[in-house]
Amino acid sequence: MVLNIVVVGVGGQGILTLSKILGACAVEAGVKALVAETHGMSQRGGSVIVHVRVGNDVYAPTVPLHEAHVMVALEMLEGARYLNYVNPEFSLSIVNDKVLRPSIPGTKVPEKETILKAIKSHSALTVVVNASEEAIRLGNPAGANMFMLGFLVRLLEFLGLPMQDCCTDKLPHPNTDLGKANTAIFKRGLMEASALLKGVKEGKVTELPWLKEGLLQN
Repeated sequence: MVLNIVVVGVGGQGILTLSKILGACAVEAGVKALVAETHGMSQRGGSVIVHVRVGNDVYAPTVPLHEAHVMVALEMLEGARYLNYVNPEFSLSIVNDKVLRPSIPGTKVPEKETILKAIKSHSALTVVVNASEEAIRLGNPAGANMFMLGFLVRLLEFLGLPMQDCCTDKLPHPNTDLGKANTAIFKRGLMEASALLKGVKEGKVTELPWLKEGLLQN
């Protein structure tokens, strides 16, 4: 089993940090993981996509089109931009309830409901989270990536990879107030994913055939 993840958003949201921690801790948990980041547009405000592939059968770093199991969108417009990576038969889209208006003058931005409708139409299941709001509430306005990291870690633990302690140790700015905020945001992401996994265990979530307990264990 290979789990394909694409993480999308704009430069400055900490997408590379999220992805590198996730990949490093997957390796420490005992499985192969490759992380491929984009270049050129990853400056602050530019479009960013990072590929994370987890599993011992991984041999190439980038996720093929239409083969992502999970899309994590830290910003809704970027989630819509990269819908060609998801598959309506099995993809989970985790979408931050946030739209960042492009800095280009005169750019028209669709309504949030229109963007979300497009994402839902391309995904087997879409989960909308208030990652940015939770990050602000817990003390780090730029910490939405830590929320999403927690969400992904809980999914991977369900699939059989013990990663929580490793990721906690690698959170940015340890032993500072900002580090404490990151830890709290990370734990909030864990809790949010637990609600989804409860539905899986109870048979209420059936759209994700790959989301089976212990699937990535050696």
